[in-house]
Amino acid sequence: MSGWHATGIQVFDAFKTGAWEHTYALMGGTGTGLAIYNGSGDGRPDWYLYWSSELILSGKGAFRDGLKLTGWYQDGERELRVGAQQKTETFDRRRYGLGAVFRRGPWRVAGEWVRAEGMIPNGTDGGAVPGSVSNNGKVISGFNVLPNDEADGWYLDGGYRLFTRWELRARYDRLNRGTDRKQTERRFETMTLGLTYRHDKHVRVLADYEFRQVEAPGLSGGATPNRILSEVDDVFGIKIWASF
Repeated sequence: MSGWHATGIQVFDAFKTGAWEHTYALMGGTGTGLAIYNGSGDGRPDWYLYWSSELILSGKGAFRDGLKLTGWYQDGERELRVGAQQKTETFDRRRYGLGAVFRRGPWRVAGEWVRAEGMIPNGTDGGAVPGSVSNNGKVISGFNVLPNDEADGWYLDGGYRLFTRWELRARYDRLNRGTDRKQTERRFETMTLGLTYRHDKHVRVLADYEFRQVEAPGLSGGATPNRILSEVDDVFGIKIWASF
């Protein structure tokens, strides 16, 4: 729900207590991506918090066996022009979540629950590509935001390693967006079946098939949003992942 870059100052560390390893990070950022400051808002920083505790069972590195529990939190403000007069107002933006990962032998299971409050992305005008012009030439499509709304979601992801280089994967994820009102609520559900080939520790090839379903649960099946969302197709893709 929140892929981001930020500029700021971060304090982080890791320490052990018995078989457990704990990590934490605390950051104050600008909330304006890689820009130092864009001149908006009241100037207070965005805050980013992260904590994890892992019970180490065996091994080392990124693929060691263990049970890892995580929690994270983001809080800040954003300015947005709203209403017919496009008056500038300040809105809260809050994101947080809890997750867990278990890895033992060939098995891997992970899950996470996330929640968002304020500044919820809400598609584009008319479902059109941003920047496109309406038939009458008077309206240009842009991105919409629900400034005071909420969203939540979760996923469950599992994998089983075959031999040394192959892994079978399955994942289910769900996002409930704009949940404050029936008119704005959208439900995204995806079931993914995948196969991974690990050439070495730097290169992976992933093949996925996504069964996708999107609906507006608070509206009738014949409502315009549901007629548009019924056209969402499944997706098959092949990706190459490489690190340097």
